[in-house]
Amino acid sequence: MSRSPFRAAVRCGVAVLALALALPLTAQETAWMLVNPVGQPLGSSFSPSPDYRFQSNGGTPVVRRANVGNFYFVDLPGIVDDGVVHACAYGGNHTVGALIWARTATQTTLLVSTFDAAGQAVNDKQFVVYFRSGGEPDQRTAWVRHQPPTQLTPAQTDGWNGNRAQPSVNAVATGVFDVLLPGLGASVSGEFGNLQVSTASFFRGRIASWSTTGGVLAVRVAFVDQNGQPVDTLFNLSYSERAGPIDPEVGSGAHVRGDQPTAAFYEPLPAYTDSNGPYGVRNAESIERQSAGVYRVRLPNVASASSVVAIATLESGNAGHAAIRNWVSDGHGGTIVTVETYDASGAAVDRRFQLLYLTNHPTEYTAWAWVTPAFFPGPSFTPDSRWQYTSSGNPITVVRNVVPGLYSVQIPDVPLRGHEVQVSAYAGDHTAEINGFTTGANHVSVSVQLRDPAGNLAVDHPFVIRYGFGGRRGAKKAYLWAHDPVAASYTPNTDWSWNGDRPDPQVTRSAPGAYQVRLPGLAPTGSERGHVQVSTWSGGFHHTRVQNWFTSGADLLVNVRCHGATGALVDGGFMLSYHET
Repeated sequence: MSRSPFRAAVRCGVAVLALALALPLTAQETAWMLVNPVGQPLGSSFSPSPDYRFQSNGGTPVVRRANVGNFYFVDLPGIVDDGVVHACAYGGNHTVGALIWARTATQTTLLVSTFDAAGQAVNDKQFVVYFRSGGEPDQRTAWVRHQPPTQLTPAQTDGWNGNRAQPSVNAVATGVFDVLLPGLGASVSGEFGNLQVSTASFFRGRIASWSTTGGVLAVRVAFVDQNGQPVDTLFNLSYSERAGPIDPEVGSGAHVRGDQPTAAFYEPLPAYTDSNGPYGVRNAESIERQSAGVYRVRLPNVASASSVVAIATLESGNAGHAAIRNWVSDGHGGTIVTVETYDASGAAVDRRFQLLYLTNHPTEYTAWAWVTPAFFPGPSFTPDSRWQYTSSGNPITVVRNVVPGLYSVQIPDVPLRGHEVQVSAYAGDHTAEINGFTTGANHVSVSVQLRDPAGNLAVDHPFVIRYGFGGRRGAKKAYLWAHDPVAASYTPNTDWSWNGDRPDPQVTRSAPGAYQVRLPGLAPTGSERGHVQVSTWSGGFHHTRVQNWFTSGADLLVNVRCHGATGALVDGGFMLSYHET
């Protein structure tokens, strides 16, 4: 195998990278950028436009152009976790290689290189680069970074697979590897996910096939050199079952599998298409073929403005590469991404591909329903579509419990934590309480309990329910579950409370049934004074009310009272939400 500047650079950096790999893995970090080096002198440093870059820790990435014109060092300040990197050509028929060059105690540095369709070094070509690390333990995502024995050291596989067994890589033949992701083989959401694979230098990779064996997701990847010959190479692979592999308070996204390369227009298979943005209709993506190897992918749920990134990977077929021509607004709040696919010689050809799109617009989810059990006598029912709404477009389902007066409201397509819930009785003298939560991989079930004025369970009375999740971290809103009615003072469970980028809420009990909720940093600064809702959390019959709310310095204080059946103050739990606007 011929020597290249890339190989020489890798030899110099292996020791630094090996030391960096020993650093501990912490929470998820994400970064991406669109880099346009045109006009940037060799040896110079610059930061991409704020409209085309993002770091979840708030840092500003710096691109250092090497003295060799097709090499770039990308510094991610403050990101020190081990992770995976992907790169993709933008705005032209070229290829991009990327690897994690080094990690120190203060930053991660990526090495990116650009080549033309023939595999020769080429200067001044635009590219996108994407980095991610870690995640919530139960998040159904994974990544792998593999360096085979031919790449200077014994085989080394680094990866992340949440609370499941570590990924592994098996060599099948020269340039062909099976990546095994334990615990991700059986979808728990109905989605079958998105894969991305990237290489270093001029090598080209593709997803040859993927399948499930028991609980293991097996992904076969294949790589060739600039002459189209199979080659063992360092590679990066990532997988996400659901859209937006990013902290939902930070961003959202969409993914699409283009599996009908010659169709003039089609809607991709729902199981391989997903979105979780705050705009438009979720899961309404479509693909239009413009010409050989050119596809317009419509993503109506995610924005094209601000900080966004798109990357694409070829799937099946022969050697080649995929590129992003551009992304633009669809004119209705969504995005159109144009993907281009090429064969090994650089000619445009129809090919299957997988697209990943991310934006720093947070995931926001809203659902509500007017539930009238008397209208639906069966064991489960779906409220009339005129009286319910979900951001995902999938319907809410209500299940009757074996205990009369107890109902399970199943809200689809939501995260596993961080829920804002309010319930209220409708048209009667009964009350509605939140009795509990259960979470699945693709939904949350809210148990609602109805009682008559005497505190007895009430059957078939109507109620309304509202559910919310997430938002911009700087949004003037908060919600919490006050789950410990007898504690003198505590911080609510952070999986069930939210205060944006401000400190956690606090609950203080001054007497039985008398509570004060402190929402740090939410004192109104304008003419709007805000809105508060509370709902009773079951655990003994009581009613919950807001007594008043006022400011204390930069904080908002809300006094809450819980009353028993006789009107006396009693200890009780509750859900509280606040919105300034």
